[in-house]
Amino acid sequence: MAQFRYRLEVLLDQKNRQQEKAQENLVEQRNQLKDALDNLSRLREAKEEKERSRRDRRARLLSGSPGGDEVRQRADYLKALDADVLEAKRKILLQQITVTDCEEQVEVAKKQFEEAVREVQILEKHRAKAEQKFRRDQDEAEQRELDEIGSVLHAARKRPS
Repeated sequence: MAQFRYRLEVLLDQKNRQQEKAQENLVEQRNQLKDALDNLSRLREAKEEKERSRRDRRARLLSGSPGGDEVRQRADYLKALDADVLEAKRKILLQQITVTDCEEQVEVAKKQFEEAVREVQILEKHRAKAEQKFRRDQDEAEQRELDEIGSVLHAARKRPS
């Protein structure tokens, strides 16, 4: 009895490898997004801490009655704290852009993975149908052989010896 050989097996194997690569890429992109979101969270916490520190120091520096030079030093110090907060906000905005880019990359990777899965499913369905047809053809051929053997045996019995 002949064995079923799928003529597109090489293509199916190739599509399976592409699906695995697409899945790995999707996992990698999701990990990058998670890292970007974690970094954004850390930057937001750092900004909040800087703002709290700035408020606390401003309140302490403005309380009391300093002299002329000390007022200028305190004002410069407060400007530096304000600059730190602005820098923290800038870093947050840049990280938000990175997060958006990562989200887009995840969507692209997800679509590529879904397409790869569809291609594999199509080939597997085609393979199943081809195998089903092969089995049906094999059964029909076997049935014809059995019918022929039966006919020969029947004819041999009817003949007078």
